[in-house]
Amino acid sequence: MRLAAAVFVLCLAVPAVGQDRAPRERFWPADLIELWGRAEDMCRGSYSSDPQQPDFCAIRTDLTRRLRRFGLCYGAADDIAANYRWHWCARGSNGW
Repeated sequence: MRLAAAVFVLCLAVPAVGQDRAPRERFWPADLIELWGRAEDMCRGSYSSDPQQPDFCAIRTDLTRRLRRFGLCYGAADDIAANYRWHWCARGSNGW
């Protein structure tokens, strides 16, 4: 199951190597949020020192950047981390 999730995230979330300009976004925010959640789970749950294992934390960071371009923020400044959710940025949002 973890391998299938890893392949899915890698195939869809990582741009092709050697691109000389930023690709147009091919995903809607809901799709990116789902991919972000999978990458987050894999990043937090990966304790392997296997060099073949993809860097899910880097994938999560890339997806975060893409979601921010849509105007989305993760959590509010006055909220606890367990309650963080992706939402349209507003005053008081993390990163606003």
